[in-house]
Amino acid sequence: MPVNESTYLKFITAIVLSAALTTIYLWQKVEVHHLTGILRTQRQAASELERERSRLTAAVVEKMKVGAVQRTAQERLGMGYPKGRIAYLTVPPEANYGL
Repeated sequence: MPVNESTYLKFITAIVLSAALTTIYLWQKVEVHHLTGILRTQRQAASELERERSRLTAAVVEKMKVGAVQRTAQERLGMGYPKGRIAYLTVPPEANYGL
């Protein structure tokens, strides 16, 4: 059976078109896989940041308790009650104690 130029051109066109479509399909699959990896990494980072935020919030709440503030004032700043009597501890607002 003789092969004419038209049949040969159609065959080459079909091969090139199928190769192009296969390449596009595979490229999209690879791109989706890449974006899925990025999304997974971002979700893990967000989860770690949320845990860190919770830990820091708990630390701030702990430090803001009255007992912790009084202990810090007594231990680090030397601000204690006078011995032998009960007094209120007042600090002038312009004082700078290194906080």
